Parts: sequence; C-alpha cells; structure tokens
Amino acid sequence: MEKLRIVFLTFWGVGHLLPMVEAAKRLLHLEGNHFSATFLLARLPSQSSGSAVASYLRTTAASGLDISFQELPPVEFPVDTEGPEDFISRYIEAHKSHVKVAFASLSSSATVAALVFDFFATTLIDVAVEVGVPAYLYFTSGAVMLALMLHLPALGEKNPASFEDEEREVDIPGVIPIPSQSMPYPLMRNNNRIYGWFVYHGRRFFEAKGIIINTFAELERGPLTAIEEGHCAPDRPAPLVHPIGVDWGRKH
Repeated sequence: MEKLRIVFLTFWGVGHLLPMVEAAKRLLHLEGNHFSATFLLARLPSQSSGSAVASYLRTTAASGLDISFQELPPVEFPVDTEGPEDFISRYIEAHKSHVKVAFASLSSSATVAALVFDFFATTLIDVAVEVGVPAYLYFTSGAVMLALMLHLPALGEKNPASFEDEEREVDIPGVIPIPSQSMPYPLMRNNNRIYGWFVYHGRRFFEAKGIIINTFAELERGPLTAIEEGHCAPDRPAPLVHPIGVDWGRKH
C-alpha cells in the first residue's frame, strides 16, 4: 500500500520547527505504515542555534522514521520590516512559488494528503487551495492563545492599532478576563503592521481544515470548549481542533 505524504511547512526557528517535528515523529510512531512526512523549511537569515538545529534534524532523519527535510530556495529578504512578526510573515509569503514547485515534485513520487502549516504561514493556504491539498494549522502555543487568535479579528475591529494604550479587561471566550496591559507583547506594540498581521493570521486560521494544537482537554477545557462551540467567532463555522498533547499526570 502506498504511503500518503504529509507536508509540513515552517521556518528555521527552534520554537516553531522543533515542536512540529516532534508532532510529526509522534504521528509516524503511531501510523508510520500509512504516512511519511516531509518538511519544507524556510531558513532565516541568521540563526544562533543553527548548528544545534541542523544536528537535531540529521538525527531525526536518521532515526528510521520516514521523515525528511527539504530546504526551500532562498528569497530576497523583506525590507523596511517593523519587527520579527512582520519580517517572518512577509518572508514566508515570498516562498509561495517555491512551495508550489516543491509540491509538484513531491506529488510525483507520492500522494500528498495534507499540508500542515505554521502560525506565520497562513498566506501559503493559497498554494494548498491551488494544488488541491487540504491545509491544517499546527499551533505551537496553548488553547488560551488560540482562542485569542481566533477572536482577534473581532477584537481588531474595536482595537485597530494595539492594546498598548488601553486600560480595561479584554474578554476572550473560555478565558478569564485579561487586563489589556497583560496581552501578548506583539499586541502591545503601537504598530499597525504587526497588529494587522496577527489579525490577518487569526482570520485565515478559519480556512484550515483543522487545527492541531499542542495541549490536552484536561488542561485547557475552557478555551477548547469555547473554540469548538464557536464562541470565538459566532459568525463563522467553528474550526475542528485536534489536541495532541499528553496528560502526563494521567499517563504516569
């Protein structure tokens, strides 16, 4: 029986790449007879941990699991960026044509069943739609942050710049009210472009066929329930959420 290939797309960053690789390894340990995994990687211009990450990827590729890594061709770096979130979002978007070529190459040797994309790679959903492959989000943060991201487009209509100058409580479905001054740091910057990217990504999360999240229901039942019941964006269909974390307190 032919294995189905799952393509993972992220950038060369420890906090995003390694959790996604570990999720792929877990999938292959459980369903390795049915799936293979290929990572398409966008290398950032400077990585202090580059050698350590490269060593980790080599060890993973030699582990016996059907997992491989393919670095995308370089692109021109965005100019006049206003912070790392702006840079990474625009940088990954610039890889669209390379991702499309990679899909064509990978599809010639195996059926590509899905694209699993990173938080900052929502612009590449367009490529998945064009080639007819379902796209899934892998969310490295917890369900509280996911609930915020899914609710952010609605909040963005009321807070078009940031929460930096607000002194109030922010209501997020399934989460206790959060003081505006305690919102995530990127949303606290008085920067329309960075805030705009977060609103953009949050809106496009709904286009994913499902959201894979590194948590478990016993830990974050409130926000997960709010997401699954459609409270984060009542005017849109609730996304399918797949928690893949392990409740170690129960397992051990």
